Amino acid sequence: MERVATVVAACAAVSILAAWPGAADAARTVDQVSINDDPWQTIICPGERIQVQVVVSLTGEDEWGSTAYKVGDGDWVCHNHDNYDSGDTQPVDFWFEFWTDQTGPLDLVIRAYPAEEFDEPSCDDNEPFTEVVIPAAIVVLDADGDGVCDPNDLCPDTPECAVVDPNGCPIDSDGDGVANGCDQCPDTPECAVVDPNGCPIDSDGDGVANGCDQCPDTPECAVVDPNGCPIDSDGDGVANGCDQCPDTPECAVVDPNGCPIDSDGDGLPNGCDQCPGTPDCADPVDPNGCPTDSDGDGVVDGCDDCPGTPGCADPVDANGCPSDSDGDGVVDGCDQCPQTAADDPVDADGCSTADDDGDGVTNDDDECPDTPTCATAVDDDGCGIDANGDDVIDGCEPPPQEIPDELRCCCGETGSVSVLGLAVGLLLMARFGGYRRHG
Repeated sequence: MERVATVVAACAAVSILAAWPGAADAARTVDQVSINDDPWQTIICPGERIQVQVVVSLTGEDEWGSTAYKVGDGDWVCHNHDNYDSGDTQPVDFWFEFWTDQTGPLDLVIRAYPAEEFDEPSCDDNEPFTEVVIPAAIVVLDADGDGVCDPNDLCPDTPECAVVDPNGCPIDSDGDGVANGCDQCPDTPECAVVDPNGCPIDSDGDGVANGCDQCPDTPECAVVDPNGCPIDSDGDGVANGCDQCPDTPECAVVDPNGCPIDSDGDGLPNGCDQCPGTPDCADPVDPNGCPTDSDGDGVVDGCDDCPGTPGCADPVDANGCPSDSDGDGVVDGCDQCPQTAADDPVDADGCSTADDDGDGVTNDDDECPDTPTCATAVDDDGCGIDANGDDVIDGCEPPPQEIPDELRCCCGETGSVSVLGLAVGLLLMARFGGYRRHG
């Protein structure tokens, strides 16, 4: 509510008059000043209008003039007046307003200037003037300068920068504890912890303010969600932004950079590798990181120097190569005749095919290794057959003998000599031989 005060008191003796150099020649003097019915001081609330009455006297004839005033640190205001006769005393009322940018106590300064022409009044400091200074003439009841009169101010210590409500209390639109006007970050979220300027504090620098940040120790490199928690798209425990291998499979064990560790160097990371001790030489490995063993000899492909080893071979050496103890070309484990003599020809089973007596039974099975070549038949043991029981292997009997004609009587028509006939013949030859030799 505006309050208007009318000057009724006069200060006939102004003890604080200050004359401009040459003031004795000034055409006007300030005789009386009153402020809101008080000769020296008035107490007001911010925004109330002040009425000041200044009584000016002329010292010459037919003079005109101007009066200037200044309140506190405000600007000078020049007021021009109508003419009045020399020696007249005429009140001149000045009305002015001031607001929250001025707080008391305020000095009031008044200057009276002459004017030679009616239409040329001015407040030129180069002209002689009379000045009146009234210290602390106006006291504004607004100790904290918030524009709310002290008796009505429920928050008397409001900072100067604050925007206040009608009760003089700071307005804090974003509820961060820093008043509007002082708050350099006026739209701070409610959850945020702020600095004295009302701006969110973000200790881990992830773009989510302390208080709102559910993961307050996020590393600087991390990409975070709206709650300030790191996003880990591949689920390897290393946040996006920090993860140098962002597409790591879920099963993989990773290093601090989010890259898979492959201890055995087989191309399948630890954690996914079901055969973590695969030797370096193994090639290939299956999707589970396990080496292949094409020949089933216990030595993996890539490390096997003898990749075509038969399944029956036993043992094989560390290089996957089988042994051949008897040197017959059939490997141990597959050799059914493991002690075949050196240089003997062998069959696919490693058994010797040597037959020194040529009887069709190999040396290993031949119980009669010296069967004569005349034998026409041998048994399974390589022994000649004597079908007629004459103790001569079939095929090895001596050929029939030719005898003289004179002995044919002892022989059959075939000329074959029977045992009886041979015996008789021998007796006859012994008897008559001498005879015949002499005849």
